[in-house]
Amino acid sequence: ARHRLGIRDAIELAPSQIDQVHAALAGDQWVGQLLAGLPEDQQTAIRARILDDVPYPEIANQLQISELVIRKRVSRALATLREQLEDPS
Repeated sequence: ARHRLGIRDAIELAPSQIDQVHAALAGDQWVGQLLAGLPEDQQTAIRARILDDVPYPEIANQLQISELVIRKRVSRALATLREQLEDPS
């Protein structure tokens, strides 16, 4: 789960945050709240790539935009999510 969110080491997260990550990937309500803070285009990209495991080229084709744009949206969204997990205030 940490790998799919782009978090390299378990040390980066407290045990309660690790549980939140696992719950998020299982479709828990927490993920909806977490994603709600993202712009809609980033939410769509994260849901497709991270939660639904759709390949980048397929997402780009579905949305009729470049793969690079999708990769950037996912990257930005993951950075924001990591910040939220590190500082949940």
